[in-house]
Amino acid sequence: MVSLSNHLSVLRQALQPGSGEPQDERNNHPFSGQLPSIWLAALIVCIASILPFLSTLPAYFLGDDFGLIWLLSQKPPLHFLTLFTSPWTETIYGYRTDELRPTLALSYQIDGVWAGAASPIAYHVSSILFHVVNSLLVLGIARRVVGLKVLASGFAGVIFALMPVHVETVSWISGRADSIPTIFYLSSFLTYAIWRQKGTGFLYMASIVLFFFALFSKQSAITMVGTLALYDILVNRKLPWASWTQPLGYVPYGVLTAGYLGLRLALFNNAVREEMLSMNKVREFWDLQSAYLQMLVSGVYFPRFDTAMQIIAVVLCGLILLVAAIELFQRKRERRPLSWTMLLCFGPAWWALSVIPLLVTNYLSSRHLYLASVGLAIVLGLAFEMLWSSRNRLWHYSGAFAGITLVLGYTLVLLWAVGQWNGVAALSAKISSDVRQEALTAPEGSLLVLDVEGPGATPRIWTWLWGFSLPYALMPPFEPPEVTKRVSIISPPYAYCCQFAQWYEHVRNTTVSWSARTDSPPVIILDWDDSTGPPTRRSDSEQPQLRKQVQTFAGAPSPEELHKMLDEVLRQVDGS
Repeated sequence: MVSLSNHLSVLRQALQPGSGEPQDERNNHPFSGQLPSIWLAALIVCIASILPFLSTLPAYFLGDDFGLIWLLSQKPPLHFLTLFTSPWTETIYGYRTDELRPTLALSYQIDGVWAGAASPIAYHVSSILFHVVNSLLVLGIARRVVGLKVLASGFAGVIFALMPVHVETVSWISGRADSIPTIFYLSSFLTYAIWRQKGTGFLYMASIVLFFFALFSKQSAITMVGTLALYDILVNRKLPWASWTQPLGYVPYGVLTAGYLGLRLALFNNAVREEMLSMNKVREFWDLQSAYLQMLVSGVYFPRFDTAMQIIAVVLCGLILLVAAIELFQRKRERRPLSWTMLLCFGPAWWALSVIPLLVTNYLSSRHLYLASVGLAIVLGLAFEMLWSSRNRLWHYSGAFAGITLVLGYTLVLLWAVGQWNGVAALSAKISSDVRQEALTAPEGSLLVLDVEGPGATPRIWTWLWGFSLPYALMPPFEPPEVTKRVSIISPPYAYCCQFAQWYEHVRNTTVSWSARTDSPPVIILDWDDSTGPPTRRSDSEQPQLRKQVQTFAGAPSPEELHKMLDEVLRQVDGS
């Protein structure tokens, strides 16, 4: 991976005044005048990135965390090198994924070494640090690329740090699948932009290397060429065809993108999951834009506001496009620090390029908006600078009031959202403890039926609980081997790691083995509600009909029928 010193060098370059600032300020020595204030802004951004998430440090594992840590904690140190040509999750979810993510795997391996695979603290420390780096990169882009002054750049960085939409990315360990790719994506973009301004060859090479790692962090990085071209057109005011040398800067990025897509095609028989594309997907993707916008702006989702959000978004985008088009084709091409074309670049254009990879999946998850939120933070920084720099006192103080209100509002919502994730993590830890205790004290050979949810029952925001976590959550390094050796365990399909058909075979085979025992061990059902109190425990000694009902699972003719049978048993137990 790219060394920390390279990232610090990029940030040091980025924190200098941008091309949009007055010439006399740009000529200042990097360590004079503006530097103390920019470092103060960076410190404030770091604090804003860290403090709201400190409470997550002891939060227990959730969802995908179990399988990924179980897999990668067993690997040798250099295992990540093999993942440039093989799926990083192998077949732990019952099928071979099409994801080449060695950088993510390496982060799990490092965290598992320095604090132990079974401790969540190391993983959460890293997740927070990834968020800190991204917040500083937003500060750097606002300062160096957009040319905002220190106060507005710091405001953009703080806003990004405090956006409630980031709660899943930072609070959930597996959310690093979006924060790590964003580090490389933003670093590559920032170094490219500084290279265009200064012509420093080292920065151009650094940008290409960072882009390489962005690709092998997440496939959505293939949009980088479009991002760089739009930056040149809208911010640098240089059309790609204006000179024969202009497009040459994109060639290495294009070659890397083509090579990466070719590698995916050779390994997985798809380049961008194109087999999933259809007109229905396109319609679903359009319908989801209002939900994405709601989550991006507020961190929560209210379905009844979908239509209103679509209308507002279309009107705002139309206004920005109209004004930007007028300015873009004006004869005067002078550089201005607060350009409507910059609003276009970091508004609709950045949004489109950031969310277009979701077209093939239509995921409705806030962490997939992590990169898209960078554009909103920059746009809000631009708006703040416009108001704060106004000679009209009303606009000036309105900007200050709006900025403070937004920061406080985001902080309150973020703290609430973090609390929701921490609550679900506490329930996850309680479930693990209860299952361990029951497995070690129940008669040997008992069948435990875990009535555990996949997502958490948290209003307005999505949280994981034990979705896709079994059987890994009950295996080393999370639990001692005795847990699964002494008892057999089944659950509803959404808590099982693999595909529906595999869950079906697992439950049937487990039920057959349990029923065949001559010592007739009991069946025990454990059920948890949204609190962290003791679970509800039912066994066939209290409800004799349970044994016959569970034994019928072995003869279920299909996965769907088995799911109905299991749900019926769990409902009867709940009703009792």
